[in-house]
Amino acid sequence: ASPAEALASAAASAATGAAAGCGLARNPSASAGKWPPAEPTVFTNLTDGWRAQQWRHRDTFLEEMGTWEQTLSTFVRDAWLQIVDASGGVVDHPVDVSLAEYLKLSAGLRRNVFLFARYEVEERGASHDNGPSHHDHGHSHGGIDHGHGHGHEGHHHGQSHGDDAPRHDPEHGQQHSHSELDDDSNGGSLGHRDGHGQGHGDGHRLERRRRFFEALGSGYDTPPGVSDELKIFAMDGLGSGHGMHRHTAAWLAQIAGRKVWWLAPPLPPSEGQEAVNAAGHPVFPYKDLSEDEGAWACAWLLQPSLVPQVASAHICTQGPGEVLVLPEGWWHATCSLDEFNIAVGGQGSRPSET
Repeated sequence: ASPAEALASAAASAATGAAAGCGLARNPSASAGKWPPAEPTVFTNLTDGWRAQQWRHRDTFLEEMGTWEQTLSTFVRDAWLQIVDASGGVVDHPVDVSLAEYLKLSAGLRRNVFLFARYEVEERGASHDNGPSHHDHGHSHGGIDHGHGHGHEGHHHGQSHGDDAPRHDPEHGQQHSHSELDDDSNGGSLGHRDGHGQGHGDGHRLERRRRFFEALGSGYDTPPGVSDELKIFAMDGLGSGHGMHRHTAAWLAQIAGRKVWWLAPPLPPSEGQEAVNAAGHPVFPYKDLSEDEGAWACAWLLQPSLVPQVASAHICTQGPGEVLVLPEGWWHATCSLDEFNIAVGGQGSRPSET
């Protein structure tokens, strides 16, 4: 069988095999402990009434959101998030496709390529454009934040744009150069970083990201008690996902498709400190992961014997309408089981007031 056929078969097996279950606590009562929960937990009752439930139907979602663009990304074992082009090759500048285009690209490419966007709203009311960057490789899947990088999004108008190609501005009916909208050519988004590792995009980029998350946010509400500091959108195809990593507390609501999670607890202090790699990221402490399996956890569906044997570890398949809450420091990796897979979420330490 071809790799694509083998992966499709493994995904089908995961839907009925060991990965189909979920070793996580589900829907604990308020009396069971503090909120958010101290261990990874799945909730099936937090998305009731969300308009986004309609988006599990591909045509409905694409009719409403399909023209928005996001940056193509992949996951690399040591560097974590990396920007890629339409062939899946790593590049040093954002390559944007519409959400509708991504579905076609993903189905034909059969490589670990996904869309990911973040939007941070600070207490003082300012916002940051927190898409992926080849400089600090930040990203979040279901709240994955590996540092604050840069991306770009806007509306798609039926064609790809090179770095210097004119880009039509849907708000003003004008054409602008790539550098005017994205500020990539002069280092404004990929060169200048503040103390938090964030790049500073220009006003056009920030406004477009704000508008995208405003449109997205019309379909859901942040669950009570979890953080809304950093808003997240993730879109995956069959067999795409994120390798092992960890970060601050997060939550992810699966809107369409299914996603397998592998989760392992933080390294106990009694066992020492985690190593840090050359890219500045912590190293998974429970197994020396090869570059392939460290970048692509779906390999564990194809060869389950590779799955690290860790006490208190979990495997869980998250389905549409389910919210997974992830405490700070928990290691996790994911693999999408469906061609159409979308999720929204948040990350951070400050609980929401809703």
